[in-house]
Amino acid sequence: MKGQFAHPMLPDLNHDESARQEFVTSYKVHVLTQLQPGNRTVYDRRAKGEFRKRTGHAPQNRREVTDAMHADPFWRTWSSLNRSGQEMMWDVLTERIGRQLDRLRTKASDIAGRKKKLGTLRLNPKLAIPRYNSEIHIHCQPGGYHSEIEKDDVFAGALYDLGAYQYGMGGQGPMTDDVGATAVDYLRKHFPNFKPKKILDLGCGVGHQTLALVDGFPEAEVYACDLGAPMVRYGHARAEALGKRVHFSQQNAEKTDFPDATFDLVTSLILFHETSTKAIYNVINECYRVLKPGGIMVHGDVPEFNKFWPDSYDQFQRDWTTHFNAEPFRTKMRDMDMPEIAAAAGFKKPSIVETRLPSVFSSQLYAKTHAYGALWWVLTAQK
Repeated sequence: MKGQFAHPMLPDLNHDESARQEFVTSYKVHVLTQLQPGNRTVYDRRAKGEFRKRTGHAPQNRREVTDAMHADPFWRTWSSLNRSGQEMMWDVLTERIGRQLDRLRTKASDIAGRKKKLGTLRLNPKLAIPRYNSEIHIHCQPGGYHSEIEKDDVFAGALYDLGAYQYGMGGQGPMTDDVGATAVDYLRKHFPNFKPKKILDLGCGVGHQTLALVDGFPEAEVYACDLGAPMVRYGHARAEALGKRVHFSQQNAEKTDFPDATFDLVTSLILFHETSTKAIYNVINECYRVLKPGGIMVHGDVPEFNKFWPDSYDQFQRDWTTHFNAEPFRTKMRDMDMPEIAAAAGFKKPSIVETRLPSVFSSQLYAKTHAYGALWWVLTAQK
C-alpha cells in the first residue's frame, strides 16, 4: 500500500499504530492471496464430490455450492481467518481514533463554526434511521455509521475514513474515491457535452466519492447527504480542510427535502448494497423526482451476479461478505433487475444503461484480493 492521503482531518498515526496496521494488512493480503485460492481447489477436488454423494447431483447454483462448501473444514478455517482480519482491522483503527477523538471533534466543530466556509452543513437530530442501517454494523464497523458517542461526535466518520481505505487495502486510491472517479470518467467519455450545474450525491458517507464529483465537475454546485450525523460532520470538516466546496446534509436518500427538478446529476456511489429492496425503489424514484428534465442519474456499486458473474462458484465466493461481513442485502441487490426498476420510475428506456467498468485506480493487488475484483457496476439513466 502506498498510503492514504494525509489530509488535515485524518487521525494521526504513531509508530506502534503503524506497525499494527501493517501487520493487519499483511495478514489480510496473505489470507486473500495465498489461502483463498485453496477454496476453489477444495471445491473441485472434495466438496463437489461430497455434495454429489449426499444429493445425487453436482451443485447447480450458488446456494448448492454454498451448501457444499460450508461443511468443508478448509473453507471454514479460511472464513474464520478472513473475518478475524476484519475485526483486527477495526480494533487497530478504533484505538488510533480513540486517543485523539477529542481533538478531532474540536477541530471539526471549529471548522463548522467558521463564518467563512466553502460549503455548508445541515443536521437533523429528529431523522429516523431506517432498520437496514440502525440494526446492522455494516462491514462490522463498530457502532455502524450513525451511532454517536458524545456531542458533535465524528467517531463513525473518522473510523469509516480509515476503514474504507484499509478494507480495500489501498486499491481505491489514496483518497478512497475510486468508484466516484470511475463514474466521472464514464460520464466524460459517454456524455462529453454534459456540464451539470447542480449535483446531488446520495448516501455520501464522509464524501470520498463526492469529492471526485467536485474535481470532475469543478463548475458545479455539489450537494451530498447521508443518514449518519457523525459521517456528514466529519465529511464537511474533511472537505473544508481540503478546500472543496460541498453542501452536506443529514438526510435519508429515500426521501430528501430538495424541491422537484433541482439537479442535473444525481448519484449514489456504494449505497445500494447497504440498503433494502424497498429502499432501492424509493431511491430511484427520488432520483427521478429531484432531477431536471434531461438530467442524468448514475449509480455505482458492486457487480450483479447473473449478468457479470455467471459461474456459481464465483457467485458463492463473492457472497461471503453477505453472510460474514454484516452486509446482508448485498446478495439480494445483485439479483435485482435495476434497469426495470429505473424504467418503472419513469426513466427513458433507451437511456438506461447497465455496465461493468474497470476501476480507475485498479492495481494487481486490488484485483486479486477484493471480493469483486477491480470492477464496478454502473447504472445510468436520463430523465
